[in-house]
Amino acid sequence: MTRRIALILLSVIVLFSLGCSSGGDESVTVAKNFWKAMEDRDIEKARSYATKATANSLNINESEEDQDVEIIFGEVTKEDGKTLVVTTMRTTQDEKTMDIPMKTVLVKEEGEWRVDVDQTMMSLFGGAMGAMMETMKEGFEDMGKAMADEMKAGFEEMSKELTISNDD
Repeated sequence: MTRRIALILLSVIVLFSLGCSSGGDESVTVAKNFWKAMEDRDIEKARSYATKATANSLNINESEEDQDVEIIFGEVTKEDGKTLVVTTMRTTQDEKTMDIPMKTVLVKEEGEWRVDVDQTMMSLFGGAMGAMMETMKEGFEDMGKAMADEMKAGFEEMSKELTISNDD
């Protein structure tokens, strides 16, 4: 009898924990489905994962050149009734890769998780600006190093010429 009760309790605990964990994954599944629809350029499907208030904010630029885009999902946090999924958009074009960090913002709407497109795009803007600033920083560092190398070479050449003229 005690063994039967223990098995029933164990079953209840397992079922309860499975129920709780699947609820946490639901928002991530919505985020993944949303980005898959965007990658597939299926605007209507993407809108079905968005909030009603922000679904019409979604547009796909048909004239945009094809880029290899990979969406990478990271840490999931809960904040003020929202789920924030760290998302990285990795774009590759002409053998150049750029990672654009952002957060996919999900909110509950009529009991279901939906992507808040406006807040997600605002985080994309911030991430894109950060990535662009990092690229510019690297460019300036490379330019500064190249200038320093050229100046050093110039000074060395000038020093050689001065040494030769002093020997005369």
